[in-house]
Parts: sequence; structure tokens; C-alpha cells
Amino acid sequence: MKVVICLMVLFGMVAPGFGEMRTWTSKSGQTIEAEYVRNTISTVWLKTAARKEKKILIDAFSKADQDYIYSQTPPKIEISVDNNIKRRNRPGDIDDVFQDLQCEYEIVKTSKWPYPSELTVYYFMVGWQLETKEYWVIETHQKKFKLNDKNSNKYYFKGELFELWFDPDDPPRGKKFKGILVCVQTSDGEVLEYEGRNLNEKHLKYLMNASRNDRFDDDWKKL
Repeated sequence: MKVVICLMVLFGMVAPGFGEMRTWTSKSGQTIEAEYVRNTISTVWLKTAARKEKKILIDAFSKADQDYIYSQTPPKIEISVDNNIKRRNRPGDIDDVFQDLQCEYEIVKTSKWPYPSELTVYYFMVGWQLETKEYWVIETHQKKFKLNDKNSNKYYFKGELFELWFDPDDPPRGKKFKGILVCVQTSDGEVLEYEGRNLNEKHLKYLMNASRNDRFDDDWKKL
């Protein structure tokens, strides 16, 4: 009963625009201008133009406002990466090394609250050209996705199967695996989490707009 009364009082107020005020709508259609402050999984705090904070159940608001509230707190996620590299030698020449590469990764939301906004994953598999000493983008993709209870709390990707060959003799020849990078960003470009093998967040500025077969020198200057 106290929650209902509080909600009725809040939505009965008339507030002029102030700072980052927005219009909030209850399930019954009542509206108010107020500023978002913080939230838990079930409750939100709003600040009115009179600078008074109000604690309201999130379920009291429209679906659009509920989505807005939950979108204010990016989710906690975990990224697991499996290189799945199989190495074999050529019969008769054990110096010749073959690498069968296939990357798999999974992104899991570990926080409890919903997150209705889109996330973007960037994935890169990079090789190394021994003769020219160049980095080489073997595989890449960019995908928008959502992690929410109504859809799924997981996102899974399995890449193509590639075969690389190299001979480490002097002079070295061929191409070999260098590293993998998986990065997840929010819609405003904030890096939420990343996981890599021999690559890390600092390489993102070089790889972000890269395409398959793009090449970079040893200082990561695009060729």
C-alpha cells in the first residue's frame, strides 16, 4: 500500500525541466519529469526538480522506462576463448609445421539484472608472415547482439577452420598463428570486457576497422 501511495504522489507532481530530466510514464499512463539516480534489480531512485529523491519499484513503470533503467548499468560478463590449435609435422621433414586453427568463444552474462540494450562483439584472429615479418588478419567479424533473460544470457561463436604452414629453418618461411582478440563494447563504445591470446586491448585501435587479409608491419602500421 505504501508503494502505491508513493507512486501516486510522485506521478501527481508537476516538475519543470531540470538538467538531465526525462519524462517517466507509469503503467497507468501518468507521467512525471525526473532524473535517474541509481537502481537495483527491483528498485529505482529518481530525483525530482525539487531535488527530492524518490524510491520506486521498477515494475511500476512502462516497459520502455524499465528498459531505460536497466540499460543504465552495463552487465557483468565473462568471455571464454578456445584457440583449438592442432599442430602436426610433415612426414619426411619434421621442420615443416602445419597448424589447424579454429576459434570458439562464448560470452556469458553473470549479473542478475536484465540488460535490454545492444552490445557489439569484435573478434580477430591474427597470423604472422615469417618472410616479410608482417601481421596478417586471418579471420574477423563484428556482431551486434543482446544478453537478456527473455532471449539468452549467452552468445556463442565458432569460426572457420584454417590450415597454416611454416618452416622455422633459416630463412624462415610461411605463416603461423599469432593471436586472438575478442572485445565486447556497449552501444556508446565503452569496452565492457575483452579476452585475448597474445593480443590485448591496446591492439584494438589497430584492428578495429581491419578486414580479413589486411596486413600490418611490426609496429602495427597498416600496409
